[in-house]
Amino acid sequence: MSLVSHPCISTKDLNVVTNDLLALYVCACVQELYGAKVAGDLISALSRLFTAYLHFGGFTCGLDDLLLIPAAERERFELCETAELRALRASADFADVKMPGEEAEVTLLPGVAMT
Repeated sequence: MSLVSHPCISTKDLNVVTNDLLALYVCACVQELYGAKVAGDLISALSRLFTAYLHFGGFTCGLDDLLLIPAAERERFELCETAELRALRASADFADVKMPGEEAEVTLLPGVAMT
């Protein structure tokens, strides 16, 4: 079975290769060449390797990463103040209804006069 005829890989996927697709291709090739046991061992070894790398270099988040500067804090506060009204407006627009206090638009049929 060739790589192109693999059930998980379509021909259009071969135009763009991302890290996920590259891993899929490598695992599919190893599975085709050496069998499912070796492919499973490869995936296990790679997962252990990448886990060790994350533990070594890892993701760091310091206190400075969590603090907002005053300008960003003001903007966040203003967004929070208007969040409920914006959510209600979005819901009303989605449901195609008018918000309380807003005038309804009157659409007249052609040739009909308003009395």
